[in-house]
Amino acid sequence: MLVLSRKIGEQIVIGGDVVITVTKASGNRVTIGIDAPPHISIKRQEIADKFQANDEPEVQTCRVDDGRSKGRRRNASVSELLTARAG
Repeated sequence: MLVLSRKIGEQIVIGGDVVITVTKASGNRVTIGIDAPPHISIKRQEIADKFQANDEPEVQTCRVDDGRSKGRRRNASVSELLTARAG
């Protein structure tokens, strides 16, 4: 596992087409923004584990812009979006 330190506004690039940006840090919580091509599925680990444990089929991804990402878009599963809004 590669462990990196980043400050707010700094980025990490993965594979040349996925960019992770640290947007906020407060206490033990860090908020990140993820820019990725549409064909890359992005899920929180607990959501991915749930689908794997239930042998449910992969959910389709959709492009979202939550208004906080300065016009950038990211991919998110529909269930991830619903779970995030409910939490």
